[in-house]
Amino acid sequence: MSNEGVKPLRFVVSASLKDIYDEDMEGFDAVVDNAVMSKLSDENDAVSGTERFYNYILHNHPTAVTDFGSVSGSESLVDSLKKGIRALIQTVKDFFKWIWSFISGKEEKIDVKLKSVSHLLKDKGVKTGNIPYPNTAVFIYPKPGKPAGELGWVGDANKRIAKGISNAEAYADELDKLLQKLVHLTKQRSPTKEFTDTVIAFNGKVKDIFGLSGRDKGTFITTNDFSFGIGRIDYHPSANRRSDFKGVTFVTSQTAVEVIHKDAEINLNSVKKLTLSLHKLEKDIVDTLTLVSNYSEITSNTHKVFSNVVRDGLSDIKTLSTVLHKAIMAVADICRASIN
Repeated sequence: MSNEGVKPLRFVVSASLKDIYDEDMEGFDAVVDNAVMSKLSDENDAVSGTERFYNYILHNHPTAVTDFGSVSGSESLVDSLKKGIRALIQTVKDFFKWIWSFISGKEEKIDVKLKSVSHLLKDKGVKTGNIPYPNTAVFIYPKPGKPAGELGWVGDANKRIAKGISNAEAYADELDKLLQKLVHLTKQRSPTKEFTDTVIAFNGKVKDIFGLSGRDKGTFITTNDFSFGIGRIDYHPSANRRSDFKGVTFVTSQTAVEVIHKDAEINLNSVKKLTLSLHKLEKDIVDTLTLVSNYSEITSNTHKVFSNVVRDGLSDIKTLSTVLHKAIMAVADICRASIN
């Protein structure tokens, strides 16, 4: 997905999200309350797309719910459906306000830690002897059981993270294409089956991107941690337990940590580019839904399909972004633990 010339739709001035927004000088929504987003970190960065705090946005957001059988008077069925689409647009905007706050906070923390590691590697060097693993290492260790006593596996984790970033961008691109196809079907008054077939084809492409077969689990960061159900990515954290890491140590070298650190910096830069591409996706989703809300051809099926696709897509973006940022931070933590 190209992000050339794309600018953020809004400026997030506070790492927070609540139902209080102001309009800044350029007319974009700006988050001004500073009370809620800090809760997210305290919840250990839940990665399931249906869990915890962000559930407020995708599932408890006060979107317009219409009993289509009760529509009468001056409010036609089409008018009610259009209201539903416009409410969905607000859900999208609120979701991206949240995720920009979330991502910017995480990327800043990773950036600070990696820069600190860079300076300390030059000034103090790597520890000799046995080094305890940081708690976060459990998140990226590839398989259940006691971790290895050297860091060769972290280099492999960096490679999986890099591939995960590439796959996430490919997913966002396919989601964008799907929405454009659904707009075309809406305008053409296509039958329900064509909408269904189009979504099924998209699901197949997503499985291809992530190397999934049927309902089998695949590897994203750790073995069998990833699956794709009916329109929804599910992340299954590694079966590793923190108790497996308790008291376990590793040995390493200056060269090994420098290579791991460099790859982590490359991954951080790549995930920042992914974030920029999501700005384009936000604009495309809002523009697409705005276009659909103006069509006289809108039907209850159109409303249902767009609602499901958009909500599932936002959930998937949240899942992928959370996992990738948490994985890069885990690598940064291992680097930092290695230094005197």
